Amino acid sequence: MGKGLVAVRSSATAEDLPDASFAGQQSTFLNVQGADNVVEAVLACWASLFNARAIFYRAEQKFDHFKVGIAVPVQRMVQSQASGVMFTIEPVTSDKRKITIEAVLGLGEAIVSGEVTPDLFIIDKNNLSFISKKVNKQEWQLIKNPKLEEGKLNIKTPIPVKRQTAQKISDEEVLKLAAIGKAIEAHYKFPQDIEWAKEDGKLFITQSRPVTTIKTTAAEVHTEGGADSILLTGSPASPDWPPAP
Repeated sequence: MGKGLVAVRSSATAEDLPDASFAGQQSTFLNVQGADNVVEAVLACWASLFNARAIFYRAEQKFDHFKVGIAVPVQRMVQSQASGVMFTIEPVTSDKRKITIEAVLGLGEAIVSGEVTPDLFIIDKNNLSFISKKVNKQEWQLIKNPKLEEGKLNIKTPIPVKRQTAQKISDEEVLKLAAIGKAIEAHYKFPQDIEWAKEDGKLFITQSRPVTTIKTTAAEVHTEGGADSILLTGSPASPDWPPAP
């Protein structure tokens, strides 16, 4: 491996089933350096198939623990100035006419863990134009530890105040990502769940997999009572879909 940095990631066979979404249950290690550390990270990924969270989820979903397999890809590390996820479908309403893109500053682990509320862009898949955008404040980002030898691979660093409320990637980059997502969906002939990263002005696709939890008809959201029935407002763990324009 030399001095190059890699990401050691997990991909289990129980992920993204038609009636369950299992992504993120196993471990991922970013900015791993050196052959011995890569081997250790691969072993830890394999072992994470039986972490408490994964065992509990399989028990709840009635999956056989010993019929689930796991692969561990090792990829060149992208030092993300920005990163996020993209669905070539609106994942909650299953609207195939739309592409949704979420973006944060720094490494994508912050968005996967739910610790940071990402910017959210909804794109018309047909003409690749904006339907809506929502820019959220981000106070810190996850980056590579400049002192990897100290053992902590990634650290949280504060974002300058003027940058905290700025859009994470440009409109041009959002639409470029949407075009890439549309092309990937056309290649696989099925809606895709895609992870992306931006490094030194270049966009990278780090993962693409099919969206399997697709509803036959778009879900309708009904609110009982009027505006006076709202008790709390804010950004939930899973933001409302579709967002307000």
